Amino acid sequence: IGIAVQAQERATTLGISTHFLNFNTDKYFPGENWTPIWKPYKFSVGIPVGEKLSVMPTFSFGKANAKGFNQEAAFWNLDANLKYNLTTTRLQPYVMAGAGATRVNETTYGGINGGLGLNFWINEVIALNAQTNYNAIPTFKYFQNSLGILLKLDGGPSDKDKDGVPDDQDACPKIKGSAATQGC
Repeated sequence: IGIAVQAQERATTLGISTHFLNFNTDKYFPGENWTPIWKPYKFSVGIPVGEKLSVMPTFSFGKANAKGFNQEAAFWNLDANLKYNLTTTRLQPYVMAGAGATRVNETTYGGINGGLGLNFWINEVIALNAQTNYNAIPTFKYFQNSLGILLKLDGGPSDKDKDGVPDDQDACPKIKGSAATQGC
């Protein structure tokens, strides 16, 4: 289980999650292919660049079991992804793509990745999160799934109609207006 933090409308996010690795990409579902890393060893930061778009670097580490690697091989992964939220509702699916580095034992590999995720906002501050990534590295490929909890940081006053008047001072918070007319 993990924790990530995101601010109000356009918020910076911080995340901590548990994750599962599968280096046998021919078989996605059978359980024997997955290496669970139950400790919260996946961290993320989300930096908003638009209403639905953010830059999301992630870092994860642990031990991995995979064919061709020593048992319990040391593993870490550092990615930089673009994340696009498909909605801004309580149930928030998203897609992401990026590039990064993965180190297994003493060798570091560069590659690309893509993924899907789903946030379910319990309230304005807390959400449940599930995510799957496919990492394509020239030497091998692997899936990385994670489960987490998201928490919002305060990103300043909310302004849903984007008129420059904070919602708590806006007489018409859903209709764009001007400061001279109290947001109407």
